[in-house]
Amino acid sequence: MNRNARVLLSSLVAAAVLLAPTGAGASDQNIAVATNVTDGTGVVDASVDFRVAANGVVDEENVAYAAASCVDCQAVAAAFQIVLVTRDYDTFVPYNEAFGANVACDRCLSWASAKQIIVVSDGAASLTGAGHQRMRALEESIEAIQPDLPGMSLTEVQAVLNAAFAELLDIAQTEIRRTDGGPQDAEVVASLSS
Repeated sequence: MNRNARVLLSSLVAAAVLLAPTGAGASDQNIAVATNVTDGTGVVDASVDFRVAANGVVDEENVAYAAASCVDCQAVAAAFQIVLVTRDYDTFVPYNEAFGANVACDRCLSWASAKQIIVVSDGAASLTGAGHQRMRALEESIEAIQPDLPGMSLTEVQAVLNAAFAELLDIAQTEIRRTDGGPQDAEVVASLSS
């Protein structure tokens, strides 16, 4: 890959990250970035995150950026997030974005997936310890495809990410518990995908 293509690729990824909305501040962002400039290889970055929306404001940001500039290479970014909020929220403006680009690429695959699940409860709640463990395992399972990525088709990559999202949804539905002694009433109210 020539120097101009590398500069363009770096600029695209930097612009995508810098231009992502930042109204909530860095602590409310979940970002996965995968860039690949090495021929015949695959790069995977996954970020699986759990947030509690504070002060009645649901404005968490979940973004995935993937870019490649090489020959026979792949870049996959997956940002998955569960956001827990009490039912009496005031502001609901979650942000979810996925962006993938091939720059001066020959036989490349760049795939970005951003999936965000909003869970509402009538009172204070949290993710169980088992839920945190499952989320860590989910992130590791997505990143574990990196060695096999050069031989995978887009359909196979999508199947892995669809299965990962199914696991995230199950975590959201089964691993959130009320901490204030109230009824177990957490429910998924929105699922955003990019």
